[in-house]
Amino acid sequence: MKTKILLLLCVAVLVACATKPSKPSPLDKLPSSLADVEFISTWSNPVLGLVDDKNPELNKDRDACRNDVYKSGVDVNGEIITDQSRLNKIVSEYQSQFVRQQLKKPIGTRTAESVAADATEYSKDAPSYLTEINRKQKQFVNCFQIHKKYTLVKTDTYDKKTGELLFTTDYSKK
Repeated sequence: MKTKILLLLCVAVLVACATKPSKPSPLDKLPSSLADVEFISTWSNPVLGLVDDKNPELNKDRDACRNDVYKSGVDVNGEIITDQSRLNKIVSEYQSQFVRQQLKKPIGTRTAESVAADATEYSKDAPSYLTEINRKQKQFVNCFQIHKKYTLVKTDTYDKKTGELLFTTDYSKK
């Protein structure tokens, strides 16, 4: 289900990118490479109050969740991988490859039915380890947000080179 939603979102973004926006997007201010961007999130916790990603207690809780969830690893083509960032990269690469294949199709002929068919194709053809990686990702989020009681308040996006705050995504109003 998550992969279908993600695919639908990717296709919607592609269609949106093909049209001219009526007003400038905050994304227009982003540097050309995400390597030049820093994201700093602010979290609310009943014990710690408002803390950002650099808080040692938050990082201790996040690491505890990461270690607990990923210690058994995921079998990816015969190799047991326990590193969360490596598993996330595997998912990202698979999704990017799938989206690149979809980009070869003419956008103007896309219908809701064809987008739904693509989402079904994504789910059907996905390697089984992607399901296990997604399950681990959900367990990690549940551990951090439900068991450790962290709620995402906002994420500030900065230009690493200039230190300029590019924009803030406020989650507290949603």
